[in-house]
Amino acid sequence: MKTRLIILLAILGLASCRKSDRDFDESLLATQDATDVKLYLLNSFYIVDDVAKKEYGMTPATTSGLTSCATIISNTLGSPNTFNIDFGGGCTGADGRVRKGQMYVTVDGTYGDSLCKIEVNFLDFFINDVEIEGKIKYTHNGMNADNLEHYLYSYTDLKLRYTNPDKVATISGSGKKILYSDTDAFDVSDDVYKLTGSSEGRSISGNWFESVITSPLIFDHSCHYINSGLMETTPANLVPRFADFGDGTCDSAIVVTISQTQHLVIAP
Repeated sequence: MKTRLIILLAILGLASCRKSDRDFDESLLATQDATDVKLYLLNSFYIVDDVAKKEYGMTPATTSGLTSCATIISNTLGSPNTFNIDFGGGCTGADGRVRKGQMYVTVDGTYGDSLCKIEVNFLDFFINDVEIEGKIKYTHNGMNADNLEHYLYSYTDLKLRYTNPDKVATISGSGKKILYSDTDAFDVSDDVYKLTGSSEGRSISGNWFESVITSPLIFDHSCHYINSGLMETTPANLVPRFADFGDGTCDSAIVVTISQTQHLVIAP
């Protein structure tokens, strides 16, 4: 189904035009912004978890493949502990994404223990051509009923600054991130997380929107994409957009349904 959609949209040129939600009721802008922030949120924690486990001696080395070209300065003696992850002027990770700038991380409490608080601040930080401004907070929430580790997360007025076109999306949100599968405790690259929650903000068109995950988004670190789950995004005064992240196949394609018409969004 996704292959046929990609061919059809390429022919019609629908995926190449970014119009305002207020002018064109089939705009994908709000859904694209809501999707991007979920992926950046999961990706940032993946990097922090990888670095922290190595710096605290929980694993012998980083295993994500995303920080091999980054400079890491850690302080595990102060309170709170800090990590500065510096990707310099450009660093390509194992997922093919280019990162530059810094992630400054504070860890309040014993990493991996219940109620440990983690704050990730972005300093002149880019993933590919998108600058991320602001911070994301995580709180370790212990083990759930299925004996799986899970975190609460939140972000307020997180900004995604797109360079082409030169537009800014501002988004706030919260929810839970649950460890869904972990085959090898010493290797973060095989971790699978599921994400729940909601967000709201202004898309790059300036239109207000609300978004809610209606079926948990599954992020497989070995894939580097969200590869299943459902999300509903509703721009102000417009009909909802229903995003389907797939059946578990590893790809960047997301099928979005607006008033029974299907469109395509490509994850960054």
